[in-house]
Amino acid sequence: MIQASYFPPSEPSVEEFSQLFGEIQVPIEFDVPLALKTTLRAGGRAAVYLEPRNAIELALSLETCDRVGLPVRILGAGSNLVIGPGRMESIVISTRKMDLIQRVGTQIEVGAGAPLIGVIRRSMRWGLSGLETLAGIPASIGGAMAMNAGGKYAEFGDFVTDVDLVSPEGQIDTVPVETLKLGYRHSELGGRVVAAVRLQLDHGDPSQLQSRYYEILQEKQFSQPLDRPTAGCIFKNPRPQSAGALIDRAGLKGFRIGGARVSKVHANFIENIGQATARDVLSLMRDVRTKVYERFGTQLLPEVVLW
Repeated sequence: MIQASYFPPSEPSVEEFSQLFGEIQVPIEFDVPLALKTTLRAGGRAAVYLEPRNAIELALSLETCDRVGLPVRILGAGSNLVIGPGRMESIVISTRKMDLIQRVGTQIEVGAGAPLIGVIRRSMRWGLSGLETLAGIPASIGGAMAMNAGGKYAEFGDFVTDVDLVSPEGQIDTVPVETLKLGYRHSELGGRVVAAVRLQLDHGDPSQLQSRYYEILQEKQFSQPLDRPTAGCIFKNPRPQSAGALIDRAGLKGFRIGGARVSKVHANFIENIGQATARDVLSLMRDVRTKVYERFGTQLLPEVVLW
């Protein structure tokens, strides 16, 4: 057996990693820039980067990492994610190639790596309604499930019946969505990774579904900076208040550090206005939280995942 001590995350051996993951035939790359794998277009590098193509390869990858003591990060569409600078001291496993989409009647089974927007468009062409209410959310299916992504009109979990989850030990289980205790931008996965979900939709007229989709998308275009690289809403709404309204009232719209700027369209978005670094983004987040707390006594909590 190859011991974990041979693989310090900061100084991996290419040969030994190649041997370890070559045994299970999972595609592997080294020293991979992660900025372009996120919607914010900022962040560091992955020392080791895996791309399993299905639930079995995901399970084998997780089991291998667990067996030899390697820390793991799961990367979907990178749309709700802020990655710090430098090189990741974790194995980064991307679900990008786990993108199977298949239909049985009004139910769709979707792999974790499939883009939510692609699944929405496919469902509308099939005349299946429900997902069009999630227009404009740039998530992968796995990320949408993990965060219970949503907006004004619906949440992803509203359409899920059950989920295939993989444990760190490589066990694959299918669980009903009710066991995940879905909440606002939250699901309880118990440390497991989403491999696939099944969605229950209704019949609908494709032209009407597309009209509704573009109506919601246009609404978002007026209220969100969809034409800039962002990570989506940065902070959770401290209900009943709005994070964006608090940031706006603190006079922070347009406030910038380096290439990162608080959006002038919606204050709860941070835009990459050109060559923003991870340090720019994290510094701006810190300053916004500090100024809002000093002004209103409200502690903003990140909605984005921070690596």
